[in-house]
Amino acid sequence: MGWRSTLGWLAFAGLLGCRPTSARGRIGEVDLTARLPAGVTVPATPDRHEGEVEACGGGEGIPPIPLRIRWTSFEQGGIGYVASCAVDLQESQDGLFVFLGKPKLVEGHDLPVVTLKLTLICLRMDLRGETKRSMTLVYVDPAGRLRTRR
Repeated sequence: MGWRSTLGWLAFAGLLGCRPTSARGRIGEVDLTARLPAGVTVPATPDRHEGEVEACGGGEGIPPIPLRIRWTSFEQGGIGYVASCAVDLQESQDGLFVFLGKPKLVEGHDLPVVTLKLTLICLRMDLRGETKRSMTLVYVDPAGRLRTRR
């Protein structure tokens, strides 16, 4: 579901007096095997990684929420690749809807790696029915590192 259709859905829910909330648990997963370059295949036992990032901080005394990210990676021909990734919401907040935008593969500028760029989109509906949108970019590295940018 795109963020525009999600905003429409949230507006409709607001008219009904509902405050949609993302439930704790899986909010998205990505299998990148079909997007790997020709001739690159995922080994039977890729490396497994996990880490935690914070997103969706409201700035007005609203704390950010933790998200757990798990991914697999491997190296082939001297280049590191991310093979799959899953994002789990660790806790929910009333009126906060979190979803995963379209993932993108980003080639390293100075390192032989292909990094996964995730966009975490947070829609927060207040008691008046107004929706605020924020985004957090998460870079998932084949070497097991996570970086965020808001």
